[in-house]
Amino acid sequence: LGALVKAMGLEDIDWESVLKELIPPKLLDLNIKAFKAGLEQ
Repeated sequence: LGALVKAMGLEDIDWESVLKELIPPKLLDLNIKAFKAGLEQ
């Protein structure tokens, strides 16, 4: 997701808040880390 957000120029959206609304709490940290790693690509 992070790489796609970067490629589409959608960095201005608060994606961490979106993830918090959609991802179960036990998987949230892993998904946020993966999202940030994708942004760095």
